[in-house]
Amino acid sequence: MHRNRTVREPEALNPLRSFEGNKFEKAVASFFYWLRTHSRKVLLIVAGLVVAGVGSLGYLIYRDQVESKSLHAFEELMKNPVMAPGSGAEKVALEKLSKYEEEFSNNHAKIRSALRRTEILVRTGEKEKAAEALMDISRAVDTPELQALFAYRAGTYFEEKEKFAKAETAYSTASSKLLDENAALALALFGQGRVLILLGKGPEGREVLKRMMEIKEAENIADLRIAAAAFLIQHGK
Repeated sequence: MHRNRTVREPEALNPLRSFEGNKFEKAVASFFYWLRTHSRKVLLIVAGLVVAGVGSLGYLIYRDQVESKSLHAFEELMKNPVMAPGSGAEKVALEKLSKYEEEFSNNHAKIRSALRRTEILVRTGEKEKAAEALMDISRAVDTPELQALFAYRAGTYFEEKEKFAKAETAYSTASSKLLDENAALALALFGQGRVLILLGKGPEGREVLKRMMEIKEAENIADLRIAAAAFLIQHGK
């Protein structure tokens, strides 16, 4: 009696042992058998996926609502007379933009506010602050090309105000984002090399300008090469 029980036990533990059918049918049967024997684990996994999916969907809906609300608020703000160019109320306009950014912290809100603030600061001659705002935008945007564009513009304003260390950071940020050897990269390198020399870092500046000079695939940078050569002669480098 005991012997018969021990022989039948493996079949009871594995009902598919004597399964008759092809490999596909056995695979399907095995899968459903595994589901039945691990139903608790399967339910927990499914429940976890459902919760994660609902959470992700909820976040996306919330994000879209915040973006829509922040955009509407910005459009309303732009209708305020103090925000118009030439209103003479630049200080008030900047304060309103600061309050807008305090209320809406999403990236798009920060970018649109910083762009408007930059325009006001440039118009009032506060170009160093405008450059700082452009660097904020450069860090907030997604694409390398836009990051480079805003960083380069920041570099020009820093350089104009003779903030050469900040200008070098901005220009080097711009050049690091540009992978293709084109006119945009040449401009960023020219700016970077120029301010390095103005900072007293001649060897580093010459190395950057040499890299700019060696760009062959970029079109219409002959004038930049001439300007770089003239700059080096002017500064005895």
